[in-house]
Amino acid sequence: MVLYDNDIILLDDLIYKIYTIPDLDQMRHTFLDLIAMLIPCNPLTFALSDGKKYMKDPILIGIPKECSAEYSDELSDIDYIKWIFCSPQNRACRMTDFYPEGVREQLPYYQKAYKKYNIHYEAILSLAYNNKLMGVVSLYRKKDEENFSDRDIYILNLLKNHLAYRLYSELPADESFSREKWVRTIDKLSSDFELTNRESEILNLMAHDEQSQSICGELFISMSTLRKHTMNIYRKLGISNRVELHKLLVAQTDTGKQ
Repeated sequence: MVLYDNDIILLDDLIYKIYTIPDLDQMRHTFLDLIAMLIPCNPLTFALSDGKKYMKDPILIGIPKECSAEYSDELSDIDYIKWIFCSPQNRACRMTDFYPEGVREQLPYYQKAYKKYNIHYEAILSLAYNNKLMGVVSLYRKKDEENFSDRDIYILNLLKNHLAYRLYSELPADESFSREKWVRTIDKLSSDFELTNRESEILNLMAHDEQSQSICGELFISMSTLRKHTMNIYRKLGISNRVELHKLLVAQTDTGKQ
């Protein structure tokens, strides 16, 4: 699948923001704004799941807020896509992959939800971690627009693991990892990969999303010195950027749970 330079730049920025925007709702808003630049669509939604409800606290763009209450009160029981989430897994798909043209239009949910808001095509990103559904992203297009392409689904698949990790990290500490637990993980990584004391300090600050200028100010080092330490950390850990560092910390912390 070919992606253009602008696509790659946007993807890199989007992944970085998934991990570094502290407020979850702000991150979800930002994700929807940026994904609409990569995959033109309108409306869009990003809902969370708590294991009991698979559509909770949705962020809505291009859909009235009352649509959320309407879904809970009237439409949830006839939603023909709920079966997709019975076995939680990370995946991106189009509704037309399951329901050919002419079939969905006859279903009550299509008539009461899609048709009402002039929606026809839908791409869904199901987000799951450790067999737990974490959230659902839905992108929509009108009938006179093109269906979502293989490129669009490919982009969503590139993002699914990053979003699932982020949502999992927001769970209560007894269900997920907490960043306080990263202290032990960082100590272990520092020992296993023979990081220097200074590299361990920098790793700890990077793990808690400190920006480069803040790290330099806190440790009284120059930007060029920070870059040298950062490259040494990446080389020793076998990673190449902060996104991979975050994933490594999540994986190591999760593996170390008792």
